[in-house]
Amino acid sequence: MGNLGMNNQRNRRRYPRLDVDIPATIEYQSQVFSNCRMLNYSRGGVYLQCKDEALTSAVPQGYAPESERQSVLLSLPDESLKVCAHIVYFSGGGMGLAFCDSEGERLYESLYARRPADQDSDKDSRVCSPAQSRELVHKLKQNTSPFLEAGLAAFFSQAHEELQHLIADTSDPREESSLFYALNSLEKDQAALCERFLQLAERNFALLVGEETEEQQSASERSEDLALVDTQEVDTWILINKLARRVESDHARNLYHIESALSYLCQDNVHNELNPIAPISLLTIVKKILDGYQFDVTVTRLLLNRFCKTLLNDLGLLYEELLQLLRQQKIIGLEREVQERWTIVKNPEPVTAVNSPIDNITALNNLNPVDQDQASIQSMTETERKGVLTSLASLSRLQASTLQQQVQQLLQEESRNPVELSDEARAAIGAGEELVATLSKDPLITEELRTLLGSLKFLVIEAVLQDTSLLENGSHPVRRLLDSIESLKPYINRGSRASLLRDRDASRLAAITEAVEDGQHSHLDEVTLEIEALQQEQQERFESNRKLSISRCLKDEKLRQAQVSTYEALSNLLLEQSISPVIDKLLGFGWVNLLIQTAVLEKSDAKGWRNYLQIVDLLQRLFTDTQGKHKLSDDQRQALLSMVRKGFTDYPIYADQAESFQQELHRLLEDEADNNITPQQLIAVDEAYLQRYFQGMDIHPAGQTQNHENGDWQTRVNEIALDTWLVQQCDEGTLRILSLAWKNPQTGRYLLVDGDGYKVLDEELPHLAERFAEQQIYPMERVTQPIVERTVETILANTYDSFKHESAIDSLTGLSNRRSFEAELSRHISLVDGQEEAGVLILLNLDKFQVVNNLCGFEGGDSLLQKVTDILLNYMPEKGYLGRIGDDEFSLLLPGHDLEKGYQAAEMLRQAINEYDFEWQGRMIPTSTSVGVVEIGADRQRADKLLQAALAACNRSKQGGGNCTRVYLESDSAYQEHQQLVESLPAIKEALTKGRLELFVQPIVPLQESEGLTQHHEILLRVRDGAGNLESPQAFIRAAEEYDMMRDVDRWVVEAFFREVEPYADRLPEGESFSINLSGMSVGDDAFKNRLIERIKASPLQSRHIGFEITETVLAGDISDTAAAINEIRQLGCSFSLDDFGSGYASFSYLRDFPVDFVKIDGVFVREILNKPADYATINSITEIAHFMGKQVIAEFVSDENTGLALKNMGVDYGQGYHYGKPRPLLELLTEIADEKGEIGVL
Repeated sequence: MGNLGMNNQRNRRRYPRLDVDIPATIEYQSQVFSNCRMLNYSRGGVYLQCKDEALTSAVPQGYAPESERQSVLLSLPDESLKVCAHIVYFSGGGMGLAFCDSEGERLYESLYARRPADQDSDKDSRVCSPAQSRELVHKLKQNTSPFLEAGLAAFFSQAHEELQHLIADTSDPREESSLFYALNSLEKDQAALCERFLQLAERNFALLVGEETEEQQSASERSEDLALVDTQEVDTWILINKLARRVESDHARNLYHIESALSYLCQDNVHNELNPIAPISLLTIVKKILDGYQFDVTVTRLLLNRFCKTLLNDLGLLYEELLQLLRQQKIIGLEREVQERWTIVKNPEPVTAVNSPIDNITALNNLNPVDQDQASIQSMTETERKGVLTSLASLSRLQASTLQQQVQQLLQEESRNPVELSDEARAAIGAGEELVATLSKDPLITEELRTLLGSLKFLVIEAVLQDTSLLENGSHPVRRLLDSIESLKPYINRGSRASLLRDRDASRLAAITEAVEDGQHSHLDEVTLEIEALQQEQQERFESNRKLSISRCLKDEKLRQAQVSTYEALSNLLLEQSISPVIDKLLGFGWVNLLIQTAVLEKSDAKGWRNYLQIVDLLQRLFTDTQGKHKLSDDQRQALLSMVRKGFTDYPIYADQAESFQQELHRLLEDEADNNITPQQLIAVDEAYLQRYFQGMDIHPAGQTQNHENGDWQTRVNEIALDTWLVQQCDEGTLRILSLAWKNPQTGRYLLVDGDGYKVLDEELPHLAERFAEQQIYPMERVTQPIVERTVETILANTYDSFKHESAIDSLTGLSNRRSFEAELSRHISLVDGQEEAGVLILLNLDKFQVVNNLCGFEGGDSLLQKVTDILLNYMPEKGYLGRIGDDEFSLLLPGHDLEKGYQAAEMLRQAINEYDFEWQGRMIPTSTSVGVVEIGADRQRADKLLQAALAACNRSKQGGGNCTRVYLESDSAYQEHQQLVESLPAIKEALTKGRLELFVQPIVPLQESEGLTQHHEILLRVRDGAGNLESPQAFIRAAEEYDMMRDVDRWVVEAFFREVEPYADRLPEGESFSINLSGMSVGDDAFKNRLIERIKASPLQSRHIGFEITETVLAGDISDTAAAINEIRQLGCSFSLDDFGSGYASFSYLRDFPVDFVKIDGVFVREILNKPADYATINSITEIAHFMGKQVIAEFVSDENTGLALKNMGVDYGQGYHYGKPRPLLELLTEIADEKGEIGVL
């Protein structure tokens, strides 16, 4: 969000427009149009007014995307230049042009030099020319670069040390994996990150003086903005702003002088993000260069804090150096002029005291009478008023005495004579203090409002002192303030549950309170405006959510009607009948819920619902009337089976049982001889039988229940108007303000919502009337009185729960964040251990959320997340616990739900989101979500494992196209593989550091008797576990590839190979060579390649004994760079093999130019060569083409003699596999070579 906003500000500042009115001519599509005038210009482009109708009809109207912009040539009188420009927009004859090249810069300089003198009359006479400004900004940049380079070096050094300490201290495998990844990434890419940081810092300087065009900036930043969208977290931006504010406060004075000078140079207001050396700008660059790694949020926070403690800690030294440079250039000294030009400060006019009686205020003041023996002066002089106001500014709230006593004591200390407050002064102070105290005692006032009122006490008293007509003046500032608080009260008093979920409003009030306490507001009206703005926002949110709550009620009624209709229909078909076991199984496998679901989703025709109902009817007739089945044709039977299959697909809860049922039904329909059902097999259907499929549902027709005991109260409740505010007495003793949002007198259903518009009570009339009769709920007017008439005896309300600490709340949505949600999930698991229906966990991931961020920016994306939050809160079942656990991920805990109910709830949430069209600035953007559901088992489970299981189900939904719900299955192989991969990650570093890796070899044997073919070996990697037993390396390699650690593994393999083989360098047979596997990551790494070349050159091993194998995956990157790296190593005399050919990226076209000596055919083609002609043909083709291109062929996985003979007959050059030799330790082979050749050579 901050990044996009900053870019927009820079665009406006980078190209300040200067007004002109001169004729202009443009050439467009070989036509000349001269009836144009240039009305303003900037360094980036110009604005023209064109009145030529032919041009109006030729140029497309509206804004043109960058890829569709057309070119024109612009020329002006007395200018020899013809400037190329792009049409950015054209509307109503107005044309905006953006310059294409440096000619536009020359035109701007020429026009700027010719501008009229009076155009700058309001500017400082010492304003620099653009060229002078650019030169001075360049000097600032040159002086800044060495400081940044030194600071970055210190930052990376300390970050490495801190990460290493954390790795050593942690015992959490996941945390260790995250820290390893960060450490390796920073070590590997430190130089590139430093370079990128300096580039972005230089760009920020260039933007100050417009040295980069708008198109260049958008093109260069587009990929960065996309990466930023992918990893943006509100918590990180909050931290950045906190750190920036902290550093700014340490260097406030020098930073102010720097920004004043930059504003003078650029002729615009340069501050905060627009200042390239401001703390917020430098922190933003750090975040931007780190975003591509998608570090864990904990790592990101660690690095940002470390950056603040290193580079930013010494920022004062840079500021001093730059200020010295600016003083030498005679820039400093403009602070006052710049501030006057760019800052507008409005001072409130003093309120004139009204000389009218204040009898009521005095009476109110008498609630706290002073000593009756003291003499008082009846009027308050202006001198006394000023003295009292000065004393108020010096008071501390912590003093126990009354404000009157504190003020009088201060005045006495400053005067040699006795000081006595007048009745007017005493009354004004007492009245203001009493008003605040009375409102604070209102039981409907929240703790946040009470705190705000406490901070406002001094401003209220000052306003009463300045204008004592409080009771008579309806527009008095104090009355306006108290009225605004009264108006806000219903929208923020939501009870304890809503307090947790709406923490952002409490934060707003806390911010207003802090501003008051810090003296940022000098007049009461400024605070009133902020409260009124908050009240307006709350009211708009209330109205929006109220509509959603009403929509939920209407959907509930539709669901209830679907349940009633389904029950009545099945009763008409089956009640008092005997049904076959087939019908019993069909109903038992969810057919009832399928009917209900279909009735809810369908439109008015209910065609699908009737079709599914007919299935029950048809099967009943088929299997109770033995003659009926003979009436079905083959097509009818297929149609019946197809409809059954579709039903179980639409309602997949009983997928496994449904599959067996369909097979059984198919057999029964096909095998008529086995279809006879005896009367003993039939099942009698009564109401108890049917109702067991409708448990928990209200299957009675809607209608108002009569309850004569509360008849009067029912009448009163029914007469309450919509949108009436009510007060609810909660069980814990607190009060909550509700509103009657919707009612249906026909069904007797009433909906009450809280101040956010969320559903609180959804009850039938008798139950609601009973609450009113017992005074659990009553109209709010019962306690609403004018504020000034409330008495001191108002009983203090029970303490309103303070809002949760920000570490437990997602600041954007007000929901629990991931940490808080996991804690709640763990607590729930511990409470329900052993219960059958422990609950269900639902995970929702918004589909294509990236598109919303791209189209609408961060602000639009945040707005969608907040709206989805509102939808989920309105539609989720009661007692659900909702959290936001990722950028676009939400999780919902449903205690007491079984899998079937959980699936139904998930589907309702998915449908609600799918039905919502997100609108942003005129764009309508469809929304959908992928949902994963996992049942919380009766046995104890871990919260993180449950979340991973729900995520696995959600990913299956994504892979299926999204906008659907999937249930987690224990047999989900992809999830199990992912878990194994994650758990193997810590073993990589341990294996590398503790000597658990070994090199093995497997022979590669010549199959032909051609001259020059000799046996050689492939180097293989093996891993030992903690007990010293060999393990399969596949999981190890996969984890290393997944987490970017293959370069470390390859470095170990290369060094181990040279270390073990070099002692045998002079004993190796002439034709012997070893082929070392290299990953694509290593081949594409220049540092790895250079180190490898140095190692080969320094080794006593002849290069003909050294070879390398690369897999097809290297072809997925830049092939030309890979080919160049391979050629550079081959020039030393080493060979290269292309492994696993035929099953991945490579095609025959790659072989022609790709610099390898051997092609290794993937073993998947070799294993079944004797049984699959297609594999035989594939190997034959690869062999012929490889030979034609001058490359030798190796076949892997040769397991028997017959396979080897077949390969030999096809012309394959080499064979490798268990038939020729199993892998064995490299040292074992080298020992044999030494035994054959003699002792090991001494190097």
